[in-house]
Amino acid sequence: MTRSFLVVVALLSLPALAGAAERQKLAVLDLEAKGADKATVETLTDIVTVALKKLGVFDVISRADIQQMLNFEESKQLVGCTASSSCLAEIGGALGVARVVSGSLGKVGTKYVLTLNLLDTKTAKVIERESRQADSEDGLVSMAENSARYLVRALLEGKQGDLILKVSENNAEVEIDGKLVGLSPVARMKMASGPHTVRVSKKGFVSFARDVTVDEREPTIIDASLIPSAEFINDYDKVANGVRIGAYLAAGLGAAMLATGIGVRVGYNDPRARAVEARIDDFNKGVVEQTTDNEKSVNQAIDSVEQIDALCLGLMISGSVVAVAGVVMFFAGPKPGIYDAYRTVSVGDAKVSFDLAPYKDGMFGSAMMKW
Repeated sequence: MTRSFLVVVALLSLPALAGAAERQKLAVLDLEAKGADKATVETLTDIVTVALKKLGVFDVISRADIQQMLNFEESKQLVGCTASSSCLAEIGGALGVARVVSGSLGKVGTKYVLTLNLLDTKTAKVIERESRQADSEDGLVSMAENSARYLVRALLEGKQGDLILKVSENNAEVEIDGKLVGLSPVARMKMASGPHTVRVSKKGFVSFARDVTVDEREPTIIDASLIPSAEFINDYDKVANGVRIGAYLAAGLGAAMLATGIGVRVGYNDPRARAVEARIDDFNKGVVEQTTDNEKSVNQAIDSVEQIDALCLGLMISGSVVAVAGVVMFFAGPKPGIYDAYRTVSVGDAKVSFDLAPYKDGMFGSAMMKW
């Protein structure tokens, strides 16, 4: 009876063991403090651990797990282990992990430098290294999360996901991980799941840049809204207003030409044509003497009517073309004021104008109120 129970337990455990074997194991060791506060370093270690767990493809052994499994600090002292020595591989092997994540957080003045290393426990070599900087403590959390995801990017290449990028402007350059993939709008893209850097740029606009994590389970949708500069808005509005004025002029001129052609033909040339037809009828019936001079006069009158008729027809056709061109310019041309929301906001009787421009790693903004 006891044997049967043990066999059943063993069989039930096999799927769990198989599922666990499919995941790579990572151990996240304590980051080394190089001038940074120890509490801050410990917090960033936890942030790196959580970021790797969120990827859902690794079994991550955290700092707390390691301390429970062995007295980690004493082990380092016994083997003389440092953050850059090969003995980290021995510790990783003792923990039964294929990869070990180590690193350091340094501080120079007000600037922080985070360095993460991914070590292969079999070869005792660093296979990936990621280093990033933050100007203040405010950027440490996002820096640690992004660094952790990028560190293991190569390990995620076997898994595919979809990226849907919605760009607010057409003909903007789209770069994925520093490689140009095309001009917006871009089709749905299939790529390795995990972290990627998306950059969208267009002349006259503040570039859009973001670190994104592509999920293999569902499409990752990114809205890339490009913010125009004040100079671009002014230049755009000048062109748009010029095209709009041209559209009005073309439509007005075309309508005038069309009206002139119709008016001259109906009000002037059609009565003359009827009079000429009457003269021709009188000439043919002999009411008018059929002399050479009379025949010549009738032919001249016919030619004059036909010439004016051709002129009127030309005016009507040309006027129609010009008017249609004006309508096309109005609807298909650039529309004035579509970027006003980026620079002017009404506050009662006052108007607040904004200006945005790239500045170092961010943007410089200014505002001016008029009333």
